[in-house]
Amino acid sequence: MFPELQFTVWSIPAIAAIAISAWSFTVNKRYTRAPGASALNVLLLAILGWSVCALFVSLAQQPAEKLLVAPIAQFMLAMVPASWLLFCAMHALGRQRIGRRYIAALAVVPVMTMLLTFTNDQHHLMWIAADPVNIDGFKDMRLTLGVWSSFDTLYSYTLVIAGTALLAFTVSQSTNLKTQLFTVICAPLAAAAMNLLQLTGYNPMPGLDLTTTGFALACLVLHYGFLSRRKLSTGKIARQRVVEKLREGVLVVSRDGMVVDANPEALRILGLDRDSTFLRPFEDMVDNLSLNELLTSHRRNTEVGINGRNYEVTMTRLDEEATRSDAILVFRDVTERRKAEQALREATHQLEQAAHTDALTGLHNRRFFMKRLGEEAERVRRHGSALSVLLFDLDHFKKINDTYGHDVGDKVLQQVSHVTRQVKRITDVAARTGGEEFALLLPETPRSGAINLANRLLKAIEAAEISDKGGTTVSVTSSIGVATVTKIGDNVEKFLKEADVALYRAKSAGRNMVCVAETDSA
Repeated sequence: MFPELQFTVWSIPAIAAIAISAWSFTVNKRYTRAPGASALNVLLLAILGWSVCALFVSLAQQPAEKLLVAPIAQFMLAMVPASWLLFCAMHALGRQRIGRRYIAALAVVPVMTMLLTFTNDQHHLMWIAADPVNIDGFKDMRLTLGVWSSFDTLYSYTLVIAGTALLAFTVSQSTNLKTQLFTVICAPLAAAAMNLLQLTGYNPMPGLDLTTTGFALACLVLHYGFLSRRKLSTGKIARQRVVEKLREGVLVVSRDGMVVDANPEALRILGLDRDSTFLRPFEDMVDNLSLNELLTSHRRNTEVGINGRNYEVTMTRLDEEATRSDAILVFRDVTERRKAEQALREATHQLEQAAHTDALTGLHNRRFFMKRLGEEAERVRRHGSALSVLLFDLDHFKKINDTYGHDVGDKVLQQVSHVTRQVKRITDVAARTGGEEFALLLPETPRSGAINLANRLLKAIEAAEISDKGGTTVSVTSSIGVATVTKIGDNVEKFLKEADVALYRAKSAGRNMVCVAETDSA
């Protein structure tokens, strides 16, 4: 049968705690993405459940009736400090989630407390006796606590103090969070004060248990002084989260060369395990000589290759004036940038090649030839060395095109270009300057050398074998004009004109021959 209930003012604290914790839980939902918000929700639910049980205890009249909710009340009570520590740790570390093994470890004592409460009659570890007490008409009970209750109280206060100290230290690292620091310290102190009044027997109003109200008010203070100011992700906490999420690797090395911290990206880059990384010598963990030299030198940056990727590593010493100081290494992946730079260089080279290369033959074009001629002419002006040029074209090339077609004509031009590349020296510049017209620039070459090369080229072109589609061999010859200078004025065109005149003399004399300009100066 449902127990007979008593309605007194002693139920007001529990009702107030229910209202405050329920309201706080509803409001706190807007911060679900903040670090520690999920743990704070669990804390508020635990206070809410504990407050509901406290309300039932205040309404029930007999000790046996009051003890019906004891297992649930004790479980919720034990969950409050555990979830408070969890909130502080997650918030301090900037985590939205935490590992299940840590949650399981914190749940051990609350679960044990609930089980021991269920079975208290067999061992009396939770309470030894539950005696009825009448306080001005209010039917209460006085518990004589057992060993586990004392341990549970000490354990709970330890968790609250540890969590508060951790969160207070984290918040204190930011100069703009003084109000939040005050709130973090005062909120649990207010709840603890209410609880101590009840436990020590110094409650000015015996029977009026304000513990649940104290914890609910603590969450309310926490909300207005901390959460509503939207400080869940600012200051040092925000900096920690930013460093954790950086796409660049960040590694902190002490002045003694020990690795003291690293973000996940740095661990991934270096192939290190977080559990076995810190407080180990840097050189024992990183076998890259460039990185070791960077730490021991006055350089600020270097570029290293790690696991097939290129990283630009920048070192910053935290104390610039000290001879030895902690240092931060920042790893920035520049692999794609280096690939893009290489592709750009290749594309630029290809464009430059296309700008001074004849597309059909692969030889240089007239523009490039004239540029190099100007450079070599300047060399002659400065040093007086010899410079020769060969101008040659193919004999009766129009007849080849008319007889065999332009495709065969193109093959002839390509074959002549191939022969020219074989005959010329490395330092010589070969170019196609017109339809069937070619030129060879011969730096540091006197007239005799130019004539010898021209004769070899003449014979090589004559010996070249080109076939049409039907297999018919197409023969081709050339006429070559040679000009040489040992001093030159500003008129380079005059020098070319002499070679051109020599070329036309070769054509007029019967073709397939070499003719030399009559003078060796211009």
